Amino acid sequence: KEKAREYLSRVIEIAPQSEFAQEAEKKLKNNKYLQYSTIAKSESEGYT
Repeated sequence: KEKAREYLSRVIEIAPQSEFAQEAEKKLKNNKYLQYSTIAKSESEGYT
């Protein structure tokens, strides 16, 4: 998890204008929400 975060941070630094970097930045900011929604999605799909 930490390596992925480091990688995303680097991508954001290298290409801040790219759509991917902007999405990555949003994901980092919404990390807690994303973790929750991923869990909720998994449960709704029956992977409990």
